[in-house]
Amino acid sequence: MTKEKRKAGPAVWIFRWRENTPDGRVNRKVVVGTVEQFPTKTAARKAAEPLRANAIADNSAVPLTVTPLVKHYTDNELPSKAHSTQRTVETSLNVWITPKWGEHRLSDVRTVEVESWLHALSLANATKAKVRNVMHVIFAHACRHELLQKNHISLVRQSAKRKRTPDVLDAGELKKLLTELQNPPAHWSS
Repeated sequence: MTKEKRKAGPAVWIFRWRENTPDGRVNRKVVVGTVEQFPTKTAARKAAEPLRANAIADNSAVPLTVTPLVKHYTDNELPSKAHSTQRTVETSLNVWITPKWGEHRLSDVRTVEVESWLHALSLANATKAKVRNVMHVIFAHACRHELLQKNHISLVRQSAKRKRTPDVLDAGELKKLLTELQNPPAHWSS
């Protein structure tokens, strides 16, 4: 944490860190606030604590991706859910989420990207909403285990509203259907 003077306005507190990238170590910095907002270095450090936690998480030797998070969730939390919930969650994870997001670092999964991806899926809105909700649950799991500071999936918008109204049978159509089911045509039994 350092204090920098500005040409115009009050001095500011700067939080600095080094980040490991595929191209090597990179120096980063971010303005925490002005000396008017945080009169002491201690106050500025306290305000920068979430930044410090994210820098540590992002700078770990092996950045955590979605795949190990999914494994941690399925090993530790999913077994306590109902069997039908387990099946639904596993389908969403195995068919849609892990193939698309598995290699992404948790900190790199962005709200707008997830929304765009969901919009592009050729699924019913209700199914897209279930996939979104499963992603939210695993990212909440990451927050609970202090792997992330914020669940970005909370801001993902996905409607579950039907695209078209379902066909509803009237009483006459239902009666005719039941008659057909009780007396199926001969070719149905072969």
